[in-house]
Amino acid sequence: MSLHSHRTILLLLNCFFLTVGVKIAIAQSEWVPLSSPTRAQLRSVSFINRDTGWIAGDSGAFYTSDGGSNWSATGPKGKYSYVKFINRQLGWLCSNTTIDLFKTTDGGINWVKLRQPEFQHGIEFMSADTGFLCSFDSVFRTFDGGITWSGARIGFSYPCKVVRLTPAHLLVFGRGVGDPGFMEQSYDGGATWDSTYNPQTRRDFFDAFATDSMTIYAVLDATDSALAKSTDGGNTWKREEPCLANTHFMQGIWFTSKDTGYAIGDRGYLGKTTDAGATWAAQELDDSTSNMFAIQFIGSETGYVAGTKGLILKLTGKTQSVQGEKFSGSMIQSTVLPVPSSGIVSIYSEALRTGIAKVSLFDFLGREVTSQIKFTKQSTGADQLTLDLSRLRCGVYCYRFGIRNQIASGKLILER
Repeated sequence: MSLHSHRTILLLLNCFFLTVGVKIAIAQSEWVPLSSPTRAQLRSVSFINRDTGWIAGDSGAFYTSDGGSNWSATGPKGKYSYVKFINRQLGWLCSNTTIDLFKTTDGGINWVKLRQPEFQHGIEFMSADTGFLCSFDSVFRTFDGGITWSGARIGFSYPCKVVRLTPAHLLVFGRGVGDPGFMEQSYDGGATWDSTYNPQTRRDFFDAFATDSMTIYAVLDATDSALAKSTDGGNTWKREEPCLANTHFMQGIWFTSKDTGYAIGDRGYLGKTTDAGATWAAQELDDSTSNMFAIQFIGSETGYVAGTKGLILKLTGKTQSVQGEKFSGSMIQSTVLPVPSSGIVSIYSEALRTGIAKVSLFDFLGREVTSQIKFTKQSTGADQLTLDLSRLRCGVYCYRFGIRNQIASGKLILER
């Protein structure tokens, strides 16, 4: 289903049965804003486990050992576009205003100043020794951790992202001038490059991610949040539907499995797919002026995002308990129509008792937003609850409603 052709509200039900209880437990993942050490733009994030990581941007680099609760400055003062740590001791910082590259082998206590071969548009270290640097019409590689570099010319300007499918098979994506959207492949580890042209994807590339040696997702253009997907190692590409609204664009993408992926964009929008990019659900942050530039996951449930104004988000998969009044009864099954919807959702359930229906709605941070919705309960029998969600932002919500000892519960994903 095309996200750009519908204003949709999809309901994903998580109904369950309860015999005696005080709380409703809803298993979900939620993006949580973290305290930030800066109000400047953050451009890069690198975590080696769920708790230990680094961020970098226009006001320097910062380190955390407690999952982002506290941060301390690290590295020389400067503006950075890239930070990458291979382990707790070994890492790099790359400037976005000079050709300086810094390396540490003691966890950031001391930094050695190296030199980039040219001003970089994108840099990526794959291991302690191997890294690639994209510069104007060239891709450089290092096999000694950034001390020395050797370059190979490519057929387009402004390469920005190298993706390694195998040690020998590499892809480089970039932004052209006047004729954008180039991609080239290397079958010898980056020594030489061959161009690939596909009119389906002849647009600027902003990021790419490979889930295996054959499947690659690439972020296209800056206007319609479209994706290109290849399932044959980059030889052919198919343009996918936009994963965010048409008025938003993407800056980054990350997959935690072959089916589940996340995209970040401008104006507070994040996207998630659970079907290998066929469809996407959008989540809108409270601050619609926030642009996101970097995303990384540790495992399948813990992710970090960094962006403008010092924005740091953390995704944690956990069970959220929603407090409710004591009751001894059962959860009843419910369903939602129509799908798609323009903003009015009708929840149909098993017959509820007569009386006043109590409704609770919680956003993805666990905050109750019940006061922002309007609802109408119909008569008993084939019971119906109608919700007007037009005042809510796009995102994930958990609902609960019931009368006396009967309760219906589920999860809403609101999209426009």
